[in-house]
Formats: sequence, structure tokens, C-alpha cells
Amino acid sequence: MHFIPELQTEMASHNDLGHIGECKAAAFLQQKGYSILHRNWKYGDLEVDIIALDRDEIVFVEVKTRSTYQWGNPEQAVDELRKRRLTAAANIYLKVNKLDNPFRFDIISIVMNPNEQNIDHIENAFALRPHYYGARSMLPESRWSKSYWKKRK
Repeated sequence: MHFIPELQTEMASHNDLGHIGECKAAAFLQQKGYSILHRNWKYGDLEVDIIALDRDEIVFVEVKTRSTYQWGNPEQAVDELRKRRLTAAANIYLKVNKLDNPFRFDIISIVMNPNEQNIDHIENAFALRPHYYGARSMLPESRWSKSYWKKRK
């Protein structure tokens, strides 16, 4: 955990807190020597909070910001669906940009409120996930119709 000394603001709304957290995460990564390539990169309904370069490795970063630990650590909010969506976004990003760099998925977990301000960088937080095909991809395979698979081939 790292202390974030410069944040001394009133409690922000949910969206403001998330935006402030993403700004802090980008600054934190830059201090560690990363180059920020994109912030809030979107493709259709997929989004990556930060795409950075660590030496020659592309890093897809999910930022989770909370005001307390009341509901657990912020990184616990990165569930299986979110991991699949990040994997799908990473695959598209690499393909669209014709990149063959090594890559990884990191999570930056931030808790900030008037009493505490901590940032935790979890490098290589998870491995590639199976493809994301929308909300139906989270159903057990036995419930997927044959017509669903025909569209994917």
C-alpha cells in the first residue's frame, strides 16, 4: 500500500471519486516509469480504464476506487465478468493496433477519504479469460443455443 498525500478534498460523489481515482492511478503509474497510452479507451461497450506501456509490455489497468473498506478491498469488485470484458477489450486493442507486444492485466485499488488515502498496485492480477460474447457468455455452456454458436464461427 502507498500513501497518497496530495488528496485533501471533501467526499466526492461516486462518479467524481472514480474519476479522481483514475487520475491518481495514471499519475502513480507515471511515477513508476510507465508511459500512459490511453485513458478510458473504448470499443463498443468495452472499456479499459488505463492502457500503459511498461518497458515493452502493454499493461491493461482496471482502476477501482472506494471511500472505505466497508464492502471489502476495491479489487474484489473485479469479478469474472469484468475480467472477461477486459480480456475482450485487450484482444481488440492489440488487433486494431496490429501489436504483438507482451501484455498483462493489472488492478489499481484505491481507498481515499478524509482519514486515509491508499493505493495498491496489483501487477499481473489475472490471466487471460475465455472470450466475452456479451451477457450470455456468463451462462453455463449447456444453456447456449446452437444458433448462438453459429453466429460466432
